[in-house]
Amino acid sequence: MSGVLVYVQHLLGSGHLHRAARVAHALACDGVPVTLCSGGESVAALPAHPGVRFVQLDPLHCAAGDFATLLDHRGQVIDERLRARRLQQLYAALDDAVPQVALIESFPFARRQLRFELLPLLDVLRERAITTVCSIRDILQIKTKVERERETLAWLEAYFAAVLVHGDPRVATLETTFRRAADIVCPVHYTGYVAAPAPAPEGHAEGAGEILVSAGGGAVGYPLLRAALEASRRGCQAGRRWRLLLGSALDPGLRKRLHAEAPSNVRVTPASGRFTQLLRGCALSVSQAGYNTVVDVLQAGCRSLLVPYAQGGEMEQSLRAQRLQALGVTASYNAASLDASLLAARVDEVLERRCDSGVPRVDLSGAEVSARLLQAWL
Repeated sequence: MSGVLVYVQHLLGSGHLHRAARVAHALACDGVPVTLCSGGESVAALPAHPGVRFVQLDPLHCAAGDFATLLDHRGQVIDERLRARRLQQLYAALDDAVPQVALIESFPFARRQLRFELLPLLDVLRERAITTVCSIRDILQIKTKVERERETLAWLEAYFAAVLVHGDPRVATLETTFRRAADIVCPVHYTGYVAAPAPAPEGHAEGAGEILVSAGGGAVGYPLLRAALEASRRGCQAGRRWRLLLGSALDPGLRKRLHAEAPSNVRVTPASGRFTQLLRGCALSVSQAGYNTVVDVLQAGCRSLLVPYAQGGEMEQSLRAQRLQALGVTASYNAASLDASLLAARVDEVLERRCDSGVPRVDLSGAEVSARLLQAWL
């Protein structure tokens, strides 16, 4: 076998894995064999293609707000034995795939806590003359330590042939969140946002006219869902149906509470593979500003209000929401804490606003462009 080896590690939400899987799917649709190595918890409803071989490493995750501590499937801090086993799993996947190109998601801009397996893997890729490419999202967590920036640049020079930035430079450039982008010695390519294929239009869209509230996988989404439920109870857009989508990672106790407290005009349902269809029919999407959610919202072309997750020093979602609002593509609600009354006022404001036909179209061709670039290195 030959083709492309993709390495991805998601730790809290599943956005990194979905983005990598979409690129892998685009490659496979072009006839390129792909081995996708995932190091996070298993995720349902990934893009499936017979040309993509999926390898599940022993899964790691982290607790919300603590990305430095890696936990195993039991919630225990990982030990040396698990580190060694994961590295052997990666070596085995590499030997089976015999790739010409490797795509490493996030590192060296992020995932430094995975150095124990990534640096040895990169050494082997370099020894075997396998072209190695870095894959990053549109907005990074800003580094404040000069030494971290130096390390990133050194690893890029030592191991990587190129950097793929999965975003539109009209929204944000790499310089926005990596101050030393001009010092990167390998080529940097902007691919556009990595979107799933647009769903086929339907005669009657499910959830037509609803206010659709979502929070990705749900691990940190309860405050938004709770504020939206309370806003509806206070009479916000009383003539419309609200739908709250509960991600699979939402705590079961909080899930029960939302079901129990929902008024008659609020439908509480599990998040499903029909999210993009629901977006196409809704009157307004109210969501967090994670990468995949934003891409799905942009592709649907619906009115949207982004409520970014900003706890524990996280600024990625806030910056994405601000940049998209500045372009006129979405509206955003940025506040230190979620308040049902303020959220209700913002919902009313967005729904009353006239649509602007002059809003720029954000580039959503990232999966296809990434596939073409990677094939050029085969």
